Amino acid sequence: FPHDPGSLIRRLAAGASALWVIQLLTAWEADPTELGGRRLIDIEGGAETDMLVNRQAIAGYKERLTRLQTELMRECRRVHAPFVTLVAERGLLTLCREDLCGAGILRVA
Repeated sequence: FPHDPGSLIRRLAAGASALWVIQLLTAWEADPTELGGRRLIDIEGGAETDMLVNRQAIAGYKERLTRLQTELMRECRRVHAPFVTLVAERGLLTLCREDLCGAGILRVA
C-alpha cells in the first residue's frame, strides 16, 4: 500500500461532511493460498515481478495486510468514519445488505 494511512485518511476527511472508507479485496487477497512461483502483475500500474508464493510469503503478506487494516481502522475512528473490508466474491447484494448496512454506510429503506 503506497500511502501512509494517517495522512491519507486526514486528507480525505479534510473539509468532508462525511467519509466512508471501503477496502475491497478478492477472496484470494483476503485469504491467499500457496501458488508456487508466479509472475505478479499490478493491474493498475502494469508493473511486473516474479515471486514465490509460499507459506513464508503469505505470512508476511497477511501480517502487512493486518497492520494496514488496523492502522486504517484507527485513523478512521479518529475522524469518525466507518471502515469496512469487503470480499468481492460474496456478491453485491450480500455486501450491501450485510456488510455496508452493518457498518452504517447503507440503510434499508
